[in-house]
Amino acid sequence: MKTFPPELVDITLDFLFDDVLTLIRSSQVCKAWKTERLVRLLSHPLSTLAPAIRRVCVGSIAQQADLMALMKQISPCAPVLRFSRSLYLRAITWKDIDDTCRDMFVSKFGSVTELVLSNIQFGAFDDLAGLLASFPALQRLYFVRVQWLHGPQRDSMKLLNLPNLKTLEIDYGCQDVVEWLHHCSPEFPSLSTFHLKLSEIRPTLDKFIPDFTPCLEHVELAFYRLYPESLHHFTVDLSQNTVLRSVHLSHLQLNELGLSGADPSTNSIYVGWVPKVLSSVRAPAAVEKLRFSVWVTAVSDIDLLDWDSLKRIFLPSTSGLNPYASLNSFVLDLYGKMYDKADRETVERRIHAALQECRAEKCLKFRWH
Repeated sequence: MKTFPPELVDITLDFLFDDVLTLIRSSQVCKAWKTERLVRLLSHPLSTLAPAIRRVCVGSIAQQADLMALMKQISPCAPVLRFSRSLYLRAITWKDIDDTCRDMFVSKFGSVTELVLSNIQFGAFDDLAGLLASFPALQRLYFVRVQWLHGPQRDSMKLLNLPNLKTLEIDYGCQDVVEWLHHCSPEFPSLSTFHLKLSEIRPTLDKFIPDFTPCLEHVELAFYRLYPESLHHFTVDLSQNTVLRSVHLSHLQLNELGLSGADPSTNSIYVGWVPKVLSSVRAPAAVEKLRFSVWVTAVSDIDLLDWDSLKRIFLPSTSGLNPYASLNSFVLDLYGKMYDKADRETVERRIHAALQECRAEKCLKFRWH
C-alpha cells in the first residue's frame, strides 16, 4: 500500500487507534507518503508514524509561494518528516526559490539517504551543489531531466564531495550533469554503482571517463537513438576503473536508426562501438558479469555486437592468459518484434555459434522480451 487510505484518518484514529498502530508497526501500512495527503494524520497528537514513513514525494512547485504554502502545511509534521529516508522532488523550478526558503525546506529532511530529482531547473550549478550538501548521509542519487541555466564555473564545480554516495543514476535529459562529471571529476569515494542513459551527445563531449570514484564495481550504459555520426567522435573509457565486476550495455539498436538489416559497411561505426567499450576495461579478469540489451527485428541485427571483435577480446592472448577468466554470467536481453519462429531460431544459433568461438557459451543466458 503506497499511501495511507485518507478515509481511515478520522474514523479509525478515533475508534481503532490501537489496531492502526499494529498495522503500522508491522510495516503493512504507510510505506510512503505524498505531501498533499495525510497532513491531518501526521499532525495528530497521538501519531507515532515516524518509524514507518520512508519516502516523501514533493511536487509540482513552480514558484516560491507554492513552496511556502506547502511548508506551512507540513510544519506540524516536521518531527515525523525528519525520519524519512527517501525524498523525491519533481517538477520544481528551483531557480525561483530564494536561499532562505530552500534551507528551511531541506532542513526538514535531515535523515535522507536517497534523493530523486526529476524535472528540476536550477539557476546555476551552485544551486544543485547546495541542495546535495544538505544531505550528508546521501547514499543513492537519481537524476532525470535536470539542468541549470547558467554556464558552468569549473572551479566551484570540483568542490562537491559526497563521501557516502554508493549509487549514482543519470537518466535522460541530464546533459549538464554528464558534462559536470566529465569535466570536473567530483569526488565520490564510496560510489560502487553507476548508471548512465543518453539520448543525445553534445559536440563538447567527445568521451566519457567515470574516474570520479576509485571503487566502481557495477556500470550500466544506455545510449538511445544515437546515430553513428555521434558515436564516431564519442568514446567511453573504463580504463580508470580497476575493480569492475559487472558491465551492462543497454539500448543497443540499429532499427531505430533506420539501419536494421542494412549492409554492414554502412553501420560499421555503430557496430564496432561495443567492443571498443569492452576493450577499454583495464582489469577484465575481475569482471564477473556482462549483460547486453539488444533490439532485434531482423536476423542481421544481432551482428551489432561485432562478434569477430568480441572474439579477439575474449580469447586468451598469446601468453595463454584468459582476459575474462572470472566471467560467470553473460546475459543477452533480446527485444523487438520478431514473430517468425525460424528467424528467432536463426538468431539463437548465431549467438551460440559466436559465443562458442569466444569460449563464453558456458555462461550464456539470453531472454526474449
